Amino acid sequence: TTSTINLPMEFQSNPGTHLDSTVSNIPWGDAFNIGAGINAVTGEVMASAVEKPDLKDQTVKRSNIIYRFIKSETELDKEIEVSAKGKYNIEGVTLSASASYLNKIKFSATSVSLVAHYESSYSGYDLADQYALTAQAKGIIGDHDKFRSTFGDYFIAGRQRGSTFTAVYRCEASTTETLDKFLGSFGADAPKVFSAEGSTKFESSAKENNISISIDIDMNGYEGTPPDFPTTPEGIIQTLNWFQKNEKGAPVRAELYHYSHLDPNFSPYVSIAPDVFVALSQLYSKRWKILDAWNSIPDYYHKKFSDQVNNFNNKVMANSNNLATDAELRASLQKEADSLYNDLNNVVERQLFFYEVKQKISTEPQKGSVIEEQANGPHIWLYGFESYSKSPAVKINSDSQHYSESWHIGWREHTFEFGPNDSRLIVGWKVIANWNDGTDGSWEKTVDRILLNNQGAVHVKSQYDRGCDWSCIFYYVDKIDYEFGS
Repeated sequence: TTSTINLPMEFQSNPGTHLDSTVSNIPWGDAFNIGAGINAVTGEVMASAVEKPDLKDQTVKRSNIIYRFIKSETELDKEIEVSAKGKYNIEGVTLSASASYLNKIKFSATSVSLVAHYESSYSGYDLADQYALTAQAKGIIGDHDKFRSTFGDYFIAGRQRGSTFTAVYRCEASTTETLDKFLGSFGADAPKVFSAEGSTKFESSAKENNISISIDIDMNGYEGTPPDFPTTPEGIIQTLNWFQKNEKGAPVRAELYHYSHLDPNFSPYVSIAPDVFVALSQLYSKRWKILDAWNSIPDYYHKKFSDQVNNFNNKVMANSNNLATDAELRASLQKEADSLYNDLNNVVERQLFFYEVKQKISTEPQKGSVIEEQANGPHIWLYGFESYSKSPAVKINSDSQHYSESWHIGWREHTFEFGPNDSRLIVGWKVIANWNDGTDGSWEKTVDRILLNNQGAVHVKSQYDRGCDWSCIFYYVDKIDYEFGS
């Protein structure tokens, strides 16, 4: 036998989205209950249209531990995909209990997060052999719009129970060089910090590279009150041991059935184009990236962007039920999200550049160290950066100075000076002997440090009874964009 699905009138001229009959792996929301309805368009939890089902609990249990370093946007995307991503407009904004650790992740030019995740769960979903509509639901299921406005598109048919223990180790270095060295000490694999051996190696490498560690834990699916163990690598192992002894199991994921499971004449179509759900997914993903970037940037910029981020986040949260149907609002928020994320990402990229400049400080000659120009070169000396192609957020300006004199008795001398100027930060400087033949004389730096300073001074001196021709260029950025320390 075959059944005919009667499409609502609007789909005959404006096709929408054909909803999947079953949706699995939805993070379990705070308001979820077995049998509750779910509106795929608004994400709302609705009234139940099904009689209370008799679930059969799964009995086979499994556990696993995963360790991951989060040090890039790509790795953050994967973490969001695994832990927080919903389907259609379901569970797109709010975090489930087992995914709340996402708020703790931080990474930047000098920081990285290690996510250590233990999960114990039953293999499969607790489901019932059969489900039945309530008398009220049967009475109105023929009225597609009325039924959807009351009970939504899906009902929560099953749950996967489990317990999750996630520790986020935020690792802060003083330089990008020491962070790279710290990460390199573990090779391709993240340290297994839930073991005594892995935890010891992790602590030892952190100490050797002057890495400061802060740790947050999230636990879900246990009973009792955890002892007050210290939030140190050793203390986290003690907490995990306690947790494993007190696991109770709580719903961590949901399986949804479309109402067409119970009445094949109930249309699986909604009047929302598929690309709208794609756009919503992109908006929600961008929101997570905005929150993470904001939490990762230094305090000065964290405070500077506080109002913008909070206002944007509040608008998305408050309007999540309307975003699928309000194209103008959706487009407006996406535009705001793109602009805000770009501004935050610019801070991240400028911070990376700042630390690249910082690593160049050691290449500067010592104050008072005289450098003679030689015929066989070099004739140009560059310290730091004169340009930077990795990011358009880095805008380098220059101050070019020139000094030349014809010969007469004695020495010709001049000091090129830049600043002091509190609104500028030097990121590079160049000395040029324009004659290129070894007769221009010598030069020396006359301040302790020029890079990442607001002033610079270079003294040039001719040979005796000779003229000279020198240039000095100072490359600088606006200090207000580089409040990252010294």
